[in-house]
Amino acid sequence: MDGEGRRQREEAAALELRWTAGGEKRERNNV
Repeated sequence: MDGEGRRQREEAAALELRWTAGGEKRERNNV
């Protein structure tokens, strides 16, 4: 259980980083 939750959190963190990096550029283009 602990291991699975930890993996999920790591995946979410990686997704968040990707979103932030790509989202910022996208937002700037939209504005």
